[in-house]
Amino acid sequence: MGPQWFAGGVNSAWVQVTPTAFGPGHGLWSLNDLDQALAIAAANPSDPRLLGTYSGIVGNINYADDLYNDAYANTNWGVYGILPPLFAAGDGKDQDDWGVRFNGLIDIQAQGWYNFGVLSDDAFVFVLSTGTNNYQISQDGLNPRDRYGLPENLFLDPGQYAFTLDAFEHLGAGVVSLGVWHDAEPVPEPAGVALLVMGLAGIGVVAWRNRYC
Repeated sequence: MGPQWFAGGVNSAWVQVTPTAFGPGHGLWSLNDLDQALAIAAANPSDPRLLGTYSGIVGNINYADDLYNDAYANTNWGVYGILPPLFAAGDGKDQDDWGVRFNGLIDIQAQGWYNFGVLSDDAFVFVLSTGTNNYQISQDGLNPRDRYGLPENLFLDPGQYAFTLDAFEHLGAGVVSLGVWHDAEPVPEPAGVALLVMGLAGIGVVAWRNRYC
């Protein structure tokens, strides 16, 4: 998702840990590990278990490491991600065991039916709050890249809706991209939770029916 979807930007906290941060051969293996890593970074950024940290406001949620972009960006996964701010192009750094926590407000400007999806490798948890309900999708542990969407569409009025998104990558290619789908007309619920997420000009789009945002 690009900046037009967010009110005031998105808070982000990034961390990269050593391959043995949580035991022999145990870097980021779970969302609980990511929680611990972010807590360590907040308390002591110089902790030797940390290879890098970064906190700041971002304008989009569409990130991938070099291995993902080189191997998959031009395939049917359809997303070319921005390099996480822990790394710089050509710096030669190991890009494993990194994770991020996003939080902010999604700015809905038109009433209608919406769905949200995440392209992830390895794991993530996304929570959207409408004030009266929280809607969540998640995939924990070590998983191949895949796309996930809310199991049903949400009818949203114009306004700002709080969200959080945690994601991490252990080994190999890593990506996290948040997308949105919008149709002003009611539509049937999707057959499953997996929706197609595509990146267009830095905007993640969940595509399902006849209108894209």
